[in-house]
Amino acid sequence: MTKTIKRLLPAALAVLLAGCAMQPVDSTTTRYRVALVAKNNRDSEFWDAVFTGAEAAATEYNLQLTITAPDDEEDYAAQNQLIADAVENGAQAIVFSAIDYEANAAAIDAAAAAGVTVISVDSAVNSDNVAAYIGADNYGAGRMAAQSALDGMEGALCVGLINYEVNGANGRDREQGARDAFCGKRTRQDHCRRVNTSQRRQCPRTRWPCCAPTRRSTC
Repeated sequence: MTKTIKRLLPAALAVLLAGCAMQPVDSTTTRYRVALVAKNNRDSEFWDAVFTGAEAAATEYNLQLTITAPDDEEDYAAQNQLIADAVENGAQAIVFSAIDYEANAAAIDAAAAAGVTVISVDSAVNSDNVAAYIGADNYGAGRMAAQSALDGMEGALCVGLINYEVNGANGRDREQGARDAFCGKRTRQDHCRRVNTSQRRQCPRTRWPCCAPTRRSTC
C-alpha cells in the first residue's frame, strides 16, 4: 500500500499541474502553490509515504508545497479550517484526504468556488467539485474480504463487522461491499453485528439484517 501511495501522489500532483497551467498567475509567481491537507500529522507508515510522495512530486514539478493536518484524525472542523486557510494563503490546488465524507464537503465546495483545483486522495468527500479521486476501491476491498471469509469457512456464518468511523467514506464503502457479498450467500448468513469504534461517536452494538444498507450518521 505505501509503495502504491508513493507512486500515486506524484501522479495526482501531475494532474494538478495540468489544471493549474491553464490558470493566470501574476508576474511575481514562479511556482504553483499546492496545499496538501491530510487527516492527521501523527507518525505513521501510511502518512509518511503520502508526505514523501508529495515532496518528491513538488521537487520534480517545481511546486511550492505546504503540508498541514489536524492533530486529531476525527477533527473534521479543524480540517475544514485548514482548507479555508490554504485558500486564504493563495493555494492554487489542494490535495485532500477527507476525515468526514459529508462534513468536509462545504469547505471543499468553497475552495473550488474560489478557483482552487481539488484532488481527493485515499478518502473521498461528497462534492462534485473534486477534479479527480486517487485511491483504493474500498467497496471492492470489502467484497473481497467477505468472500475470503465465505471461502474459508463452511456452514452458516455469524458475521461481526468492526468499523472505525461511520462518517468516513473508506469504512462506509468497505462495510457496504462486505454486506453485499454476504447478501449473495443468504443460505449461509445468520446475522450481522456492526460496532463502530470511533471515539467521536460510539455506536452501540447493533444487530442488523445482513442486507441492511450501511448507515453513515445513525446506528
